[in-house]
Amino acid sequence: MLWMRLSYDKDVGAAYLRLGADTDDVGTVSSKTFTPPGAQTTDGHLVLDFDDAGRLVGIEFLTPEQRLLPRVLAAAESPRP
Repeated sequence: MLWMRLSYDKDVGAAYLRLGADTDDVGTVSSKTFTPPGAQTTDGHLVLDFDDAGRLVGIEFLTPEQRLLPRVLAAAESPRP
């Protein structure tokens, strides 16, 4: 089964969308920073995480308030302490 899980840490100002399947063993993750069109050079970056097979396994939104709808952030999980 495929799933997505969004967590949001308002204090840090970041949200993370984890993508996966019940059978996934992510292993090593490599990250690449991506700046979407219209983002400022210091704001709005996304960090894309890939597993060792090159599959996208997560997206970190460094300024989620600018990129995600408020109702999406409100429904997101809080980070674990």
